[in-house]
Amino acid sequence: MMIIDLKYHFRLIRSSVEILMCKVKTFYNSLNSLIERPSDYKKATLMTVWYLSIMETLRQIGDSFDLSRGLAFRTIHKFIRVLSKLLNDFILWLKGSSITGRYEEEKWRKIHQSSLGIKCRE
Repeated sequence: MMIIDLKYHFRLIRSSVEILMCKVKTFYNSLNSLIERPSDYKKATLMTVWYLSIMETLRQIGDSFDLSRGLAFRTIHKFIRVLSKLLNDFILWLKGSSITGRYEEEKWRKIHQSSLGIKCRE
């Protein structure tokens, strides 16, 4: 795969991908097992970003990165598992967008709406 192809298709800043690689490196290398052939975390990062940004089959992605279809599948899904553990470190969430915040807000509304409904009936 040529670097020109990656630069043409990606609309990411290089520094954000480098930060992602640095954060993922320790978690990704610790998940390597003895059974499967370990792939480089840099290649896994580029392959996963490529997979998420372009609609191609795993066979096409594997051919582009010189991997078999099965190894491309395992590499991408292992990287996504690692990435899901690091979401809070990599993404800056808005304050009102957390699930717990929405749950607490909904709980507060239910309590106060029910008490307001009781007061109106009395």
